[in-house]
Amino acid sequence: MKKQPTILIINACKDSIDFISTSLDSVDVNIQPVHSEKEALDKSRQTEFVLILSNLHIPNCNVFEFIQQLHSAECNKFVPVILFSNQNVDEDTEVKIIESGGVDILQFPMNQKVFLGKVNIFINYFYQKKNHEKEVKDKIELEKRYETSLNDLKKANSLKSNFLSTVSHEIRTPLNAILGVAEVLGETPLDEEQEEYVSMLQKAGDNLLILINDILDFSKIEAGEMVLEESSFHLSDLVDETILLLSVKAHENNINLQYQLEQNLPMNIYGDSYRLKQILVNLVGNAIKFTPSGEIFVHVSDISNQHQVIGEDCVMIKFLVQDNGIGISDEDQKTIFNSFTQIHSPASRQHTGTGLGLAICKKLIS
Repeated sequence: MKKQPTILIINACKDSIDFISTSLDSVDVNIQPVHSEKEALDKSRQTEFVLILSNLHIPNCNVFEFIQQLHSAECNKFVPVILFSNQNVDEDTEVKIIESGGVDILQFPMNQKVFLGKVNIFINYFYQKKNHEKEVKDKIELEKRYETSLNDLKKANSLKSNFLSTVSHEIRTPLNAILGVAEVLGETPLDEEQEEYVSMLQKAGDNLLILINDILDFSKIEAGEMVLEESSFHLSDLVDETILLLSVKAHENNINLQYQLEQNLPMNIYGDSYRLKQILVNLVGNAIKFTPSGEIFVHVSDISNQHQVIGEDCVMIKFLVQDNGIGISDEDQKTIFNSFTQIHSPASRQHTGTGLGLAICKKLIS
């Protein structure tokens, strides 16, 4: 609901007040007449006015200083002040009125339509200013609510990450003990059925350990606690070890796993070899998982000359993993790196996973 604007009329005679009232009869505005300088200043400190109409000739009053005093009130700092007179006004007086902060001088009597048009300009300006102030206030309030919600979300996310990290640690300790016992049990004399049970136990335990490690890594990254360790390592050795680690699984799936390192590659690298190996294992592991049979090829090359590299001693290395597996649709490519996302296809349903592997790889690389 709009607040009815009020016009302050200062030291006007009855005829002037009647003229103003009649002219503004069709306008939703409140008229508040006062008859002295002191009364006008008191009102200006208490009420916000849309317009002040003041007689140019106020007894014992310097009207130019009076305009400045009206504007000294905080709530009427920018209120338009229009002076009126029943006499002709010279140009010097008009200039002084403008210099003092007045906006116009009217000579009564005058045409009612002209008067109404002038007043309507300031009433419309008043409403526009109020609307703008409301928009600014609403925007500030919205930004505060957004900031509060963002802080609450960060706190909740931190609590979630801390919870996942704690639970993952607590589960991993007894799980390692179970896997250790299963390994020892597998080395004892067992019949064929018992060996199958132990093998199932070990596979289930290994899958669960991978799941827990993924959750732990993801929670660390989300909480901003993931720290990359830097040390020197040999690139060729890292790739050799990774391919050797995955070659057994590839052979079981009747997959020919090959790799090639370009000759111009720098071999002595300084960085986080553990996380680089984790990324490579995830990418090649996915290729093995979704390739029923055939070939997987890993190509490693130096592409520093193709991109802007920060630092003279820095290098940009590209790991390209190619396979002839089930492929990824254009739609799935848009979301495959999102957290807890898996490809929806009959082939993918045959394999378990958290949907975190590629999300972790992307965050580690970023």
